[in-house]
This record gives sequence, C-alpha cells and structure tokens, in this order.
Amino acid sequence: GKSVKSLLKSCDDHLRSVVDYLEIERVIGVGKYAERRANLALSDLNIEITTCWHPSPASPLANRNRGEDWKRNFRGVLPP
Repeated sequence: GKSVKSLLKSCDDHLRSVVDYLEIERVIGVGKYAERRANLALSDLNIEITTCWHPSPASPLANRNRGEDWKRNFRGVLPP
C-alpha cells in the first residue's frame, strides 16, 4: 500500500545519499531483491550493481556444504 511505497522511497533516497556522500562506485545487493532495489534507486547513476546469494537459513544454496559455497559466492563479488 501507500505506507510501503513511502518506506521504499525513504530507503531508496537514503541509499542514494550514502552512495553520493561516500562516492561509492559499486553496490552489492545481498540477494536478488536487494539487487533489484539498488537498480531502481540508482538507475540514473553510473554505479556498478552486482549481487551475491542471500545467506538465509531457508536458502539451499547458502547452506550447501556448511555455508562454504555461500562464502565462495560472496568472496567472488568482493573487489580483489
């Protein structure tokens, strides 16, 4: 509803202000939802947006091999 849209706009505005203030060039969305929100909020900026798996207890990917696959996935999106 209206309150959810207002909350999302506030979150998007805050993300934009943090990216601007810190002169961030790359954003990692932890999970596909966070990646989509970052793409919406930062669509007009020259920002690289990528994603990694969300470490949810319900995620088979995040929990496979006692979390080692998730750690490898996360490290793969971090700068060298």
